[in-house]
Amino acid sequence: MKGVRRQGKNSWQIQIYTGNGPDGKAQRRFVTVHGKKGDAEKKRNELLVTLAKGVPIPMGRLTVAEHLNNWLEGYVKTRCSQRTLDGYQSMMEHHLVPALGQVQLKDLTANAIQAYYGKAVGKVSPRTVAKHHRLLSQALKYAVRQGYLGRNPCELVDSPSWTGKRMRTLKPEEVVILLETATSTL
Repeated sequence: MKGVRRQGKNSWQIQIYTGNGPDGKAQRRFVTVHGKKGDAEKKRNELLVTLAKGVPIPMGRLTVAEHLNNWLEGYVKTRCSQRTLDGYQSMMEHHLVPALGQVQLKDLTANAIQAYYGKAVGKVSPRTVAKHHRLLSQALKYAVRQGYLGRNPCELVDSPSWTGKRMRTLKPEEVVILLETATSTL
């Protein structure tokens, strides 16, 4: 099949024409597939269908950690307060990057994200993991807009559910006792 060539013993290189660039020159995307030639042909067909739908083909070797850092520096920094930026950076450094950072962005799956949530709920509260979900979802939404991903895998994952603690307020008679005690100590 045209566009698939042997690269090694069990690896194949797919070449796909993605249109002309701004300079008018033909642009191609190269993807390596490990396995049999049939696997490479199947992957090429999938990529061609994705391209025909108008969805860009995912970029090469960008890792989740690199993307999160680029997103934080280039996008979040210009749109959020310093406090929000610090919170995002802390979540990334202490949780998301150690767990998912080494994965190539194009290889990040809903299953990997769900597995991370399952492990994280044992270490931090479900509310905190829901915050991680929101941050990761926003970062991957940006990756889709930039053409790094065809689809946001967070859309296929449910955020952990959590319930807030019910706040106990004083009853009217307790308020009277509180005020009497406060005024008697003055």
